[in-house]
Amino acid sequence: MATALATVDPTSLSIDAIPMRDELDEGYETIGSFKDLFDVQGIEDPAAAVYDEAEVEERREAVLAWSGDFLDVAHQDEIGAYLGAPSGTKLHDRPKADQARFYWREADIEPDAKLSGLKNMARLQRALIEEAREDLAETPDIGKLTKADNAVAFHDFRKRVRSIAKLAIYLPQMTKAGDVDDSAELLEVVNEAVTRYGAVNDRIVAYERAKERDDDDDDADEIADEIADAWADLLEWQDDADLDEVLDDLQATVRK
Repeated sequence: MATALATVDPTSLSIDAIPMRDELDEGYETIGSFKDLFDVQGIEDPAAAVYDEAEVEERREAVLAWSGDFLDVAHQDEIGAYLGAPSGTKLHDRPKADQARFYWREADIEPDAKLSGLKNMARLQRALIEEAREDLAETPDIGKLTKADNAVAFHDFRKRVRSIAKLAIYLPQMTKAGDVDDSAELLEVVNEAVTRYGAVNDRIVAYERAKERDDDDDDADEIADEIADAWADLLEWQDDADLDEVLDDLQATVRK
């Protein structure tokens, strides 16, 4: 049983009957799938996009159905009551399956009741950066991203780095007072890494869609070549940018 951050005892609220993590994951996937219809086209101008109307309608309906349920006034009241009443005295154990993968669960540590919330988050950030550095060292060995297992490893690293960037943005108080400017510069590189990995990931999704819908493999083969070139460029960039050193330096700016 893994420990999550302090929250109100859920047995006192009806929200406990609602699997919040599953609900948010469903929304993330549903909205992301709709957004993919544009992203996979590899263009910048929305006006230039070409869509299959039936596919757009199907995914749009799924987004509207999910958002309608999530934004229901009564449901929002339940969520607000749950999230707005954290316990200040007790930590509650949560199964790992109920936790976001790329935070406490992935770091494989638990909050320390002796530390403040901010110090616990800083401790989490340092652990996540260490995990990212270990994964970064293995990225040159991932191989072709058109293979499903390799694509998963690629995507996991992207999410890990993105988690680090989000924590730094949401909790700037984690940064040592004298390192704010340095941290901001380092985060620019980290955010660029997230953007670059995201661009390649869009092409991976485009490749998977091309494989699913085409009788011939011409489109898929062309996209596979794009992915191979983009992946080689990305590996070269992160080496030139000293991404490992950037992560190491960023870790040093996080308070203890």
